[in-house]
Amino acid sequence: MTPSAGRHRSPRGAGEGSLPLRLPLPPAVPGRILPEFAVPCLQPFDHPGFTFSIEWDGSRALLFTSPEGVRLQSETLADVSAGYPEIVAAAEPLIGSGAVLDGVIAVLDPYGCPDLPALGDRMALGPATRDRLPTVYLAIDLLHIGRQATMDLALERRLEMLRGLGGATPRVQVPDWVTGEGEALAQAAAGRGLPALLARRSSSRYHPGLASPDRLRIPLRPRASCVVVGAERVALPGLRRRRLRLAERDGSRLVECGGAELPETSTLWRWAAPGGRLRRPLVATVEHRGRGPDGELRQPVLVTLRDDVDPNWCVRRDPVPPPPSRPVPPRGFRPTVLAALPL
Repeated sequence: MTPSAGRHRSPRGAGEGSLPLRLPLPPAVPGRILPEFAVPCLQPFDHPGFTFSIEWDGSRALLFTSPEGVRLQSETLADVSAGYPEIVAAAEPLIGSGAVLDGVIAVLDPYGCPDLPALGDRMALGPATRDRLPTVYLAIDLLHIGRQATMDLALERRLEMLRGLGGATPRVQVPDWVTGEGEALAQAAAGRGLPALLARRSSSRYHPGLASPDRLRIPLRPRASCVVVGAERVALPGLRRRRLRLAERDGSRLVECGGAELPETSTLWRWAAPGGRLRRPLVATVEHRGRGPDGELRQPVLVTLRDDVDPNWCVRRDPVPPPPSRPVPPRGFRPTVLAALPL
């Protein structure tokens, strides 16, 4: 017996009435958003279609403001609000805007430059040190405002809206950026010892959770973030040191790439190995003198240890060549002065 055609339910016809149920309003602010990641780029370049800014030395974080309050989310999707109460308090004037900002938590040195080792100490010691190691939030993108998601808008439009958001304080800042003149900004930033630039295509949308070819990281100092896969005691008389074994992802494999030392008496080691047991996951940011033929880091030196970096993004990847440089009209930017940036 063949099934009756009448038993097959057809889609609702255009003339039929809809169900008498109201769709819920979308949330004022989304719950969690994965950040967009950068692709490494070989060298600075000029291009009128790109926006250049400093890659601030700190902890990547998204700042959520809504009627429920202020929340800080790390790139690992962890809620880190309790660790930075001074930023949460400073962002309270933005609660009515229902905004989501992408930016960096940083500790500034006496000259106004981000100090990553000091931030590492702050992360290790906790908010009890906020008077000695106060943090700031440096916003570089706007992902949501009111009930409007902005990630599909062009970067240049998002930056206009970010600049007009208002409510910025010395604790929550919107650093400036430069259009087109990447080589001059790189020269100025390198002179201040800053580690890298970001080059973002001005017409690009935001790509959450992806390494976007429209977001290029231009290193100014050789640096890497590596997964800590072990720690060995250094056997030298009179020394209490540990050698951290470092690794990076190469495709689907985790490949060791060198080691860096730190004293067992240091704040970082006591935080990294409470009770002598190494916490996981743990990431080391190191500076180095290039790579050997096998990709191993030459003479890596520890900058800090951290648990705010997703170890899946500790990837060994060859930098891409920059887009062909294109001349840009002079805008009065002077490569020896970072007057437009809050340093």
